[in-house]
Amino acid sequence: MPITEREVEGTIDIQLTTLGWRLDLRSPKRNVYKQQARTKEQNQKLHLSRPDYVLYADDDSDRPTIIIEAKKPGYSMSNALEQGINRYAKKINTPIVIASDGWRVKTWHINRNEPLFINGREVDELFSAEIAKHFIVNNNFNSFYEDAAIGKDELISKFKKANNILKNQGFSAGIDRFSEFANLMFLKLQIEGGGGGGGWLLPLG
Repeated sequence: MPITEREVEGTIDIQLTTLGWRLDLRSPKRNVYKQQARTKEQNQKLHLSRPDYVLYADDDSDRPTIIIEAKKPGYSMSNALEQGINRYAKKINTPIVIASDGWRVKTWHINRNEPLFINGREVDELFSAEIAKHFIVNNNFNSFYEDAAIGKDELISKFKKANNILKNQGFSAGIDRFSEFANLMFLKLQIEGGGGGGGWLLPLG
């Protein structure tokens, strides 16, 4: 039996809720609207057009962040993106359009005229409001850089803490502590980066 668009929307609802988006009609912090936009002005600009989803990532702004166009499996994701862009996003100044059939996801950043990328990989799944905020201006988000943005003082503090822990464990010579610390860093790189060098920060706190 063919999957209906309503069933696709049910799948998208679950995914959005899991990611922390708020769909509850009664919630004052609701940031997902279906078949309408949040403000009267935006709905007037849409006229009779009814977007499947309008998402607002910034709680302090009524500017929409994402339009999601839901389609049945087998429908062209490129055509769905085009519909989302021209029928809805451009009318209410929304930077991001997503097409989804509940499983496949294609994205487009209108201002950049390119898909969205996370850590150099094209986005192929829905994402949280926090990540969406990074995409409002730019179509590229590098979470590695975000994680690596650690201050000099904090880094020194972590190294001192690691040094003290190793000293208390019986590594009295400085060269022994350095060697053990280097081994721990190497193991962390292998475990978190899958052997490829990702996820280099050691949570010593």
